[in-house]
Amino acid sequence: MITILTYHDILPELGPQHYSVTVRRLEEHLDVLRCSGMIPVDPSLLPTPDRIGSASFFLTFDDGHELHAKLTAPLLAEHGIRGIFFVPSQRLNRPGFLKTADIQTMSEAGHLFGLHGHLHRRLDKLNPKELESDFSASIQTFRSIIGQTPWIFAPVGGYLSPVLRTAAFSQGIRCLRTMRWGLNHHPDPMNLETIPVHRDFLPQTLETILEAGRFGGGYRIKEILKHALPDNLYKVLRERLSRANQSPSLGS
Repeated sequence: MITILTYHDILPELGPQHYSVTVRRLEEHLDVLRCSGMIPVDPSLLPTPDRIGSASFFLTFDDGHELHAKLTAPLLAEHGIRGIFFVPSQRLNRPGFLKTADIQTMSEAGHLFGLHGHLHRRLDKLNPKELESDFSASIQTFRSIIGQTPWIFAPVGGYLSPVLRTAAFSQGIRCLRTMRWGLNHHPDPMNLETIPVHRDFLPQTLETILEAGRFGGGYRIKEILKHALPDNLYKVLRERLSRANQSPSLGS
């Protein structure tokens, strides 16, 4: 089983955003993983899951926030963990987001960078030509910074389509982290499931998931709401339910 946790903001103190998590809460999650016998693995092994042990975990961080360099990377280093960071390339060097120098330093430390769209917009609604342009912009940006072509991709909001999958594969993507809830008992590198972590995600919740060896109840209902409701209404409903339940939320 491969467990993947997806984080967004990592902050000194809890912020108002649904997906904000404090440094202390991240440390608590790491304690749970360690006590559960889970082992952090080199992200470069993800395309070959047969080489990964059955009690392995990966941490992914979305959106390229500047505190990923200032707070998250140093904490991961203390625990001997190399993270996977999905960064919208157009956000680089903007206030509040990662800088080019951050990408270089973190890459040299062994962290992996993946594609998360160039403009941080829904990609499932774009046509093949638009997708090719978006992928090319992101790939060229990271290639110029770290001298490598990213091979892992996480679509913004978890929105996927057959056209988007085909475009990603054609651009050399070998791993695709979805926002589908689940633990990867039979890992498919192009359909990796995850646990989306939010502000109300307690350490006890993670412990329960790992002990049960399953996660994902209610995912189908969440997907129906996600595609049927306007984005703003869906987000309000998602946040209210997750706060009420103090359990894994409706996801991204």
